[in-house]
Amino acid sequence: MAVVFAVTSAQHVEKEYGTVQVYSMNTLYPPRSHSETLDYAEQASMIGKPVQGVKGASLLTLLPSFDIVHCFIPECMYCVLLGVVCQFVNL
Repeated sequence: MAVVFAVTSAQHVEKEYGTVQVYSMNTLYPPRSHSETLDYAEQASMIGKPVQGVKGASLLTLLPSFDIVHCFIPECMYCVLLGVVCQFVNL
């Protein structure tokens, strides 16, 4: 089970060629569920604004047995190739 943290404040940390912003994570939140995400999508569609980070409904939710929360994998380009993992390791 994944644990999600709440971002409360940011600080600048020195790196090799400058600084990066690091956010402290203090409060634990339970992982989001598929039904909860669908509720947020419905609310966002009705009011026209994102709700808890969900901007609206996706056509993928119409697929049978597709869990909108757990059926996506991290994209390689953003998570690995652009050095995010390297930055986390160095911090």
